[in-house]
Amino acid sequence: MTTQPIGADLLRSLKALKLGALADTLPQRAALARQHKTSHINFLEQLLADEVSRRESRSAALRSIKAGLDPAMRIDSWRAEDDLRYDRELLEELATLRFIEAKQSAIILGPVGVGKTHLATALG
Repeated sequence: MTTQPIGADLLRSLKALKLGALADTLPQRAALARQHKTSHINFLEQLLADEVSRRESRSAALRSIKAGLDPAMRIDSWRAEDDLRYDRELLEELATLRFIEAKQSAIILGPVGVGKTHLATALG
């Protein structure tokens, strides 16, 4: 897979459009697009979708840091005690975050030490 270097003009344009981070992977992505005979429109679509995803991830990480959320507290790292009874389907539904899109709230109730803070942080 041969990669073509990014020219100075293209790099300037990317930076002017605040797309400078694309320069890191653009040569490899272009080579893959050529290899798979991807159309120009599909290549551009993939490139921009990746950039949107990268920005959303970075934005979420920055908001998480600003909110003081512990990155170790994730849904997949929460472990319920064997004797804890909870609605597994409801937890899975909460993890989709659809309640936020629906402009609804969630209240997590339970005894001390069952992981309410962990779940709330993970949802955050």
